[in-house]
Amino acid sequence: MIVNGRQVSLQELLELVANDLPGPMYAPPYDSPLEDAFARQLVKHLDPSVRLHTQFEVSTICGTFRIDFVVETRSKKVGFECDGKEYHEVWRDECRDALILGSRGVDAIYHFPGAALTYHVNDCLWLATLCDPEIFGDGARGDLDHIASDDARRSAWRIDRGCDELSITYRGERGLVTNRIFRRSAPTSEKGHDQYWLRVWRFAQHAGAADLDELIQLRRAAAARALDEREGG
Repeated sequence: MIVNGRQVSLQELLELVANDLPGPMYAPPYDSPLEDAFARQLVKHLDPSVRLHTQFEVSTICGTFRIDFVVETRSKKVGFECDGKEYHEVWRDECRDALILGSRGVDAIYHFPGAALTYHVNDCLWLATLCDPEIFGDGARGDLDHIASDDARRSAWRIDRGCDELSITYRGERGLVTNRIFRRSAPTSEKGHDQYWLRVWRFAQHAGAADLDELIQLRRAAAARALDEREGG
């Protein structure tokens, strides 16, 4: 379809329509069933004044990356990644997030694993209300606080300590199950946060890598050299 003289996809058309309507909207299709289910829940709780972007592009020194969802206020952009187990690894996500945050593409990025979104999506959103309350409606924050599980509440101490990992451990009949949730944020967003990704970003600035894969290889090589030096010293 042609809009304003250029060819646009169906998803782009839906975003254009949604941006002209009050409040964020659930606007399928999405790239995966997991993203579709998350979007359906997310829009119920967002503040009507925010904008919701899908497959948000960020240009970095090692290429362009897409974030599944980005919620934008007048002063802040918060990204959400729906991490299906077969598509994501922590090491790679860490390097990618460092490039995105270092390039000021967004102010914070969440990584929610598939199991957490499938079985505990309200707990995931509740954690987000504690870290980024301004993107959620007043009533939604209260609703999510009311239904948050005790297991999620026991994990909230990580936020006060400024941890990147906000994982929740659930207690059930089969024992303990931990959902590894991450939130990485730009330095202007947090106080006293020991942000490991900043070291990765500084490394990337001097490494001269052409893309993410090369950056990961260079970082692993540098880590191996550092280990050899410590053991040899």
